[in-house]
Amino acid sequence: MCGGDKLTRLAVADVVGHGEAVSRYSQMIYDEMVKRMGDMQGDELLADVNRIASGHGVRAMATAALVAFSTVSNQLYFSYAGHPPAMIKRHADAHWQPAPLPAVQGRVANVPLAVAPDATFDQQSAALCSGDRVFICTDGVLEAPSEQDGLFGVDRLTAVLDAHAADELPMLKRAVLDEVRSHTGGPLTHDDVTFMAVEVR
Repeated sequence: MCGGDKLTRLAVADVVGHGEAVSRYSQMIYDEMVKRMGDMQGDELLADVNRIASGHGVRAMATAALVAFSTVSNQLYFSYAGHPPAMIKRHADAHWQPAPLPAVQGRVANVPLAVAPDATFDQQSAALCSGDRVFICTDGVLEAPSEQDGLFGVDRLTAVLDAHAADELPMLKRAVLDEVRSHTGGPLTHDDVTFMAVEVR
């Protein structure tokens, strides 16, 4: 949160690989976001982080999603770097919907960090009210594998979110994790599995 308690930012990033190098690059991304905490422009923040990450080559390749909520405008601002879009559920709606960015033509845009140093990033916004919810996850959720049924995918994620739309957030998150584990039929060793669910108060 910013010092004035007016802006809350959530960030999910998934750096390629494992170990010490991943920790360093993750810290680098985090530090840059902290420095720019009060900046409403998530697209510009991603562009800056991308230029830094590009200096380290493919070792620093990462996907990222930035989501920020302003209590001044009641707007949710979202930007992505090759990352699955956030999901939004309105208080009065029983269903979750993705919050995608418009399709881009003619320029390198919204790609994973460190893929192209001159890549550009976009930002969109959506008005939120008290009781509205936001869910963001890494692709380890969507790409959880099953020998019989393929990847977990957006449709299964949406189905479990809808089925537990009225639950308290801890129960909803537990339901998502249980469903992913049931789908894989074993421990989640395929990739990092990270997700967050928040509600506007």
